[in-house]
Amino acid sequence: MTFLIDNFRYKLSTIINEEFVTAHDVRFAVAFLKQSGLQLIESSLNNCINNGNSVEFIVGLDFRTTEAMPLKNLLKKAENTEKFHLYCYSDPSDDVETFHPKLYLFRNKNRLRAIVGSSNITRGGLQDNVELNVVLDFADSHSEEAQPFYDFYSRVKYKSTCFIPNEDYLNLYFELQQKHLQYLKPKKSLPIEQVLQELRIREKSLPKPFASQKILSGWQKLIFQYLPKNEFTTDEMYRYVKEFQKYYPENKHIQAKIRQVLQQLRDLGFIIHLGQGRWIQRESDEEIHEQ
Repeated sequence: MTFLIDNFRYKLSTIINEEFVTAHDVRFAVAFLKQSGLQLIESSLNNCINNGNSVEFIVGLDFRTTEAMPLKNLLKKAENTEKFHLYCYSDPSDDVETFHPKLYLFRNKNRLRAIVGSSNITRGGLQDNVELNVVLDFADSHSEEAQPFYDFYSRVKYKSTCFIPNEDYLNLYFELQQKHLQYLKPKKSLPIEQVLQELRIREKSLPKPFASQKILSGWQKLIFQYLPKNEFTTDEMYRYVKEFQKYYPENKHIQAKIRQVLQQLRDLGFIIHLGQGRWIQRESDEEIHEQ
């Protein structure tokens, strides 16, 4: 089933609260988070966590629009709950690309509901604004059609600009946010560069999520299983085209898929690109571990 959410007939907050009831694996990647939005879904979020389900948030810090208070709220949940994780994506002050997705993934048994569109976790985005979000349902969350959503999420989560915040960092972020707000007021200009520089330093020292083999699924898991232990080339991986077609008989572009997945495995840190179509696995799985 596919349908649209524009906050007229359907409120995104209503859909999210309903999905929290049955989902056992939830992943959000959103540009902005505000307390007004978190309040609309927090009760259902808490119930989902308390029932032992896995929940992750990746939240952008671009332009200091995300508020510090809800981040602190989520950080407390992460510190007190093993299956809840909070990650922050650094803002573009250091020439990092702007983080602007709005992705909501709910897995229930083997079913996946993906919501993609314009809504951030704010009161406006979830309820009051005119938004446009598409709801996509997949009977098999491991299907080739559903896999790109998880591939995108993993690519964002395991980038070097994604990190696990702590209380000291969020206190400093709050200070920067307040200075930024004062800077925007007429006839006032407070320096923010010093605080921003300190944030950048702390981001480099904060822990980051690292990929382990258990996160792989679908095409990534399949191709990883066939990777040679020594140096290999893209052309050498083409020898497995017929083998891969047994798993995905509807795919008519296996070679292109192999190239795409090799790039994904590189971005996740499993293999190293040596140039000119040559690759090699990392020496030890110990270098790649789940945080």
